Amino acid sequence: MPIDLNDYAHSAAQRGWGSGWPACGSVLNSGLAIVRGPRSGVGISVHRRIARLVGMLLAETERRGYLMRAGQCGGYACRRIAGTNVASNHSWALAIDINSLANPYVSPRRTDHPPWMPPLFNRYGFAWGGNYNNDGSTGPADSMHYEFMGTPADADAVTALALVEIGGGAPPVSTAPGTAGKDEPVAVIPINPGADGSFRAAVMAETGDVSLIVARSFVTVGSTWGGSTFTVTAIDQAARVMLQRGFTIGNNGSAWVELPNGCKLATVEGKANAGAIPAAALVVKNK
Repeated sequence: MPIDLNDYAHSAAQRGWGSGWPACGSVLNSGLAIVRGPRSGVGISVHRRIARLVGMLLAETERRGYLMRAGQCGGYACRRIAGTNVASNHSWALAIDINSLANPYVSPRRTDHPPWMPPLFNRYGFAWGGNYNNDGSTGPADSMHYEFMGTPADADAVTALALVEIGGGAPPVSTAPGTAGKDEPVAVIPINPGADGSFRAAVMAETGDVSLIVARSFVTVGSTWGGSTFTVTAIDQAARVMLQRGFTIGNNGSAWVELPNGCKLATVEGKANAGAIPAAALVVKNK
């Protein structure tokens, strides 16, 4: 999954997002969504493929106490970068601006974003405009601005990770009996549905007596923008099926399954409804 937050040599079009400014039709055809801060109620328009992710980030940001301000936030705009003929990531609906008046495009940098906020967005593939021009020391920094730097598949992957880490994607992991301690999301399971919506992926998931470090493993699954069906299968060292469990997940729903002791490999397969975005991740508990 690594997303290079400094890779400005490649455009969103080159990353697979279709055309941006001046021809933004592919973005509109893919669909936009309005996401809102749960406390402020302020809405931002973004590409539907990153909407769930942005929604979780805004919710976490406001949960920590930093609220969006009405009239100072924005997302999709079919335009170029000011003063250039280069398409802005806003034209792909992959960029958002938060509280523009206190975070203007100036040098030296000026911002009221808390110190934890840029690293939070960085964690899930968003570069911060406040880092432009050596943090505003050699030119203007755009402190209001966050832009997603990954591919569509990266967006699905980090959405799955965020569901586990900040979005409540697998709350039973922390409440199941005997799971006191630290739960670590260690792998996003790449899910790329085919033309008919079907998918199959696998991840190494050594648990219990076949692993030196992992005591327990869980596979979490979720679906946004529609429902998906999943089957999670656990396989041992002899390629025997140890467990197989199916789930039907509705829009924005999630579920989890604990892998049995001795599991070596887990597979996730199923089918997504039209327009749905399925996701899955592996979470482990260290010994």
